[in-house]
Amino acid sequence: MKKSLLTVAVSVVLAAAMLAGAPAAMAAEGEALDLDMPNRLTVHLPSAFADDFAREPLVPGDPAAEDPHALGIQVDLYLVAPAAKVPGQDAYTFTEFEAPFEGLAELYDEGFTDPAAAAEGWAQMSAAAAKALFPAGKLTQEPVISVQADVGEGGTAVFGDAGLGKGLNPGLWLMVAHEPGAGPADYVRIDEEAENPVVTMAYSALNEYSFTPSLISLPARGQDGDPNEGYTGGNTAAENGAWDYDADAVLKGTHQPRYGAIRITKTLTGMNGAEPATFVFEVAVQTPAAPGAEGEGESYKRTTGITFTGPNEQWVEMDRIPVGSTVTVTEVYSGASYELTVPDENELTVSAAEIVEFNFTNGPTTDHRGGSGIVNSFELGAEQWTWQQRSWTETPAPEPGE
Repeated sequence: MKKSLLTVAVSVVLAAAMLAGAPAAMAAEGEALDLDMPNRLTVHLPSAFADDFAREPLVPGDPAAEDPHALGIQVDLYLVAPAAKVPGQDAYTFTEFEAPFEGLAELYDEGFTDPAAAAEGWAQMSAAAAKALFPAGKLTQEPVISVQADVGEGGTAVFGDAGLGKGLNPGLWLMVAHEPGAGPADYVRIDEEAENPVVTMAYSALNEYSFTPSLISLPARGQDGDPNEGYTGGNTAAENGAWDYDADAVLKGTHQPRYGAIRITKTLTGMNGAEPATFVFEVAVQTPAAPGAEGEGESYKRTTGITFTGPNEQWVEMDRIPVGSTVTVTEVYSGASYELTVPDENELTVSAAEIVEFNFTNGPTTDHRGGSGIVNSFELGAEQWTWQQRSWTETPAPEPGE
């Protein structure tokens, strides 16, 4: 029989170790439940996530390399209820719920023994447990133990060391995965209108991940098949296979890019006449590949301009550029009366830790020809890029003193 894989649906996975007496193992087929047997749980990140968290900084010396948000995933485990043997059956149940999870007893008593309905039931209980643990985003109880996942070797966190004679006590556990070393004010997000009202956050150098705290019961009834099909409890005789005291859980979550910003600073050393001077920049962006994807991500271009009415320094910023993107800024128009005297390096990588700056300096020529026009650009909306047109006389950033 294959070792079972417990999939924690769209969730964070934690683990807590408590002392027990013997190594964790898979029971023989037909062997009765033994609640004195310690359990071991190995939590896995999907390979795409693990590769993302293990990625080296894209640019040597990039401040993102020291960004505290780029540290990986911490897994915490909270004991919700100890396991209690069901008399006369090869199964266990939960009768005493620990603080602050006492309210889950009523939900559990409604019955989750039917495998066909168990997935929805466990999801409801998981949401209730998360709300009890994080009321108004505040932590009401410390975890039994916290472990940072090893993202360098396939992305795993192991709880219960058979070699040390330690294991997880049988019971119902709430698993929470989040940014390492952070407090709940930093990693908990609450949206009462959402299907999962409580999510916890973790960050790689390039992406942010949202996890839903989830319940898992140990030991589990042996389950074969696709680990991504979901976990339905596994604590009753209704499931097939042997009791598994050495279980695996695959973390599932959602991700989106982290965003940074660039600033284009223009210094104009002198005016060539009284007419406003407009300078236009083309911004070319090459984004990195999404987790698990090969090659590069999407590429796009945006255009912006700065207009001066006198010698000065002005700037314009562009935000919501995915971290790790390579950005090339080119001054494509300066009018016939001005010349670029100090071009900056025009290709840099976007960081989450600071605004990336591009600097250009222009001075007047001996010509006195003016110029005007329209800037055509694409702006990022809520879901897509939209075409915008604006006059070159628009000033995106205020002049000093305004």
